[in-house]
Order: sequence, then structure tokens, then C-alpha cells
Amino acid sequence: MKILIACLLMLGFSAPLAGGPQTPEERDRADLRFLEAKIDRLIGTASCEQEGECRSVAFGAKPCGGPWKYKIYSTRGTDASTLKREIDAYKTQNDALNKKYGLRSDCSFVSPPVVACRDGVCVAGATGAKSLAE
Repeated sequence: MKILIACLLMLGFSAPLAGGPQTPEERDRADLRFLEAKIDRLIGTASCEQEGECRSVAFGAKPCGGPWKYKIYSTRGTDASTLKREIDAYKTQNDALNKKYGLRSDCSFVSPPVVACRDGVCVAGATGAKSLAE
């Protein structure tokens, strides 16, 4: 039994995890996805009672400049300074990976969405947009 455990441990150290990231780029992308999931948990459901609580914030770094998209959040349940710090960390890592792997994008401009409070949740596609910068 001890020999079997030793063999399994040795295999685990020498072989990549099945289904897990294999290459350095895949591992880097997995790290980026982990950071985005952390940000999404920080934002949560973006609950609101009034439109003034809803905001959008630029997210990510396209290789040729600008964000990939915008995240919608509520000032009611999200600490804006913590969110900004996490999004800045994501952007820094995203930008570094763009350069490290020579990535490219479509270079299209992504406009900030207009946000509103609908049925107790902040959503895109309404009038009166507010951004993190406001």
C-alpha cells in the first residue's frame, strides 16, 4: 500500500492535473479567470432600491487599449474602493499577459453602458448612466 501511495504522489508531481491548465499561458488565463470570479463575488447581485445606487466600471485591458467590457454594480452592496482596487489589479495582470503573449484584439471601442435599477437589481440598458469615476 505504501508503494502505491508513493507512486501516486510521484505521478502527481510529474504529470499535469487532468482537465487543469497545462501550459504557462493556460495557467495565466486561469489565474485571470480566478480574479474575475473574485470580482464578480464582490459585486454579487448588485441589488438596489434607486437608480442612483447603480454604476458601471471599465473592466479588463484590450491589447490595443480600452476595456474589454463593463461590470455593473451597486453602491448599496459593494465597497467601491475595494472594487476599484481589485479591478485595477485585474487590469494590470490582463495588460501584462497581453504583452507577454503578444495578444491582439479587435480594437473596437466599448462604450460604458447606461445603467438603472430595475426590479431591485442594477441592469444595463436604461437612461442615466453613472460610472465608478463619478
